[in-house]
Amino acid sequence: MKTHITILLLFFSFKGFGQLSYEYKKFSRNQDFYICSVPYSNQEYDTLGQTQVFDSRDKLIWKVNRYFAGETVFLSDNGQKLVFIEPFSDRNNSPLRVYSQNGILKAYRTEELVGISEGSCKYNWVYNTFYLGKPNYDSVVNILIFDEYLPNKVEKRIESDYIFLRGGELNIVTCENVLLVINLGVGKITNKINDAYTYFTKTKVINEKVKFEKYPTKFELQYGIPELRSGEPFEIALAKYLDMKSYIPDGSPNRNGGFGFEVKLLIDKKGKAEILKIDLESESNKNRIIDFIVSADFTTKYIPTNIHKAYFNDKIFLMKK
Repeated sequence: MKTHITILLLFFSFKGFGQLSYEYKKFSRNQDFYICSVPYSNQEYDTLGQTQVFDSRDKLIWKVNRYFAGETVFLSDNGQKLVFIEPFSDRNNSPLRVYSQNGILKAYRTEELVGISEGSCKYNWVYNTFYLGKPNYDSVVNILIFDEYLPNKVEKRIESDYIFLRGGELNIVTCENVLLVINLGVGKITNKINDAYTYFTKTKVINEKVKFEKYPTKFELQYGIPELRSGEPFEIALAKYLDMKSYIPDGSPNRNGGFGFEVKLLIDKKGKAEILKIDLESESNKNRIIDFIVSADFTTKYIPTNIHKAYFNDKIFLMKK
């Protein structure tokens, strides 16, 4: 049933997925092992960070050099497999991935999981009633507009538990109304039920909960590069080093021999930076900027207290004096 119009925003939030990244511990179903995942960025589905797998005696078993959003990552009872589901995915991604201590064991591409050319699957690969409404393109505002879809009781249950844990099996309902069954012990899809609606109608689905501990991880600086330990702003200190001056752009290109560049850094608790990206064509300027950043001592007051490094980025504009 459709009654009125709903606008599809560029970043649509699922229930339970709206918060930013945070450090957490998430346990296997039998609590013999747990994941400890630490983010370096304040974006929930960013991969910057580190994830470690421990046994119940807090002994490190293996690790993955990336962060996983806590709500959609699951650990097998033997601690050897980690399954991550990314609900938001385009056609070029692998939204279902299985990890082991040897790296990625299996990465399922979107087209391996669902048909991406028809119906709601053109917009999202997991089940969500939002996309069941008729889509219309509004050329005036350049967005998709969906007629609102009013789900029945069964559809609401499916939407609430589109990912659920049952025994050693992780279950995912896709946009095609198919239930994918993943055996966590072997780390692969072992069964498909082609009518999830009928399954939910006939089966009392109980989503088994696992122990999940979240630790507040407050990123103080949303955008920008921290000042130096001396208190001097980064762009001012860099401009002095290059014998230039910083400026705020007003649309004038290459002002007085100037240039702009994007910089992305990981800064640790010692105030030292690891350069992730400097978007600058001039190799001579780029090398001098690298030398400055590597030798600089940054303030660490913007790094959350419970993590050892954090991500920062900014666009810097410099010109000749």
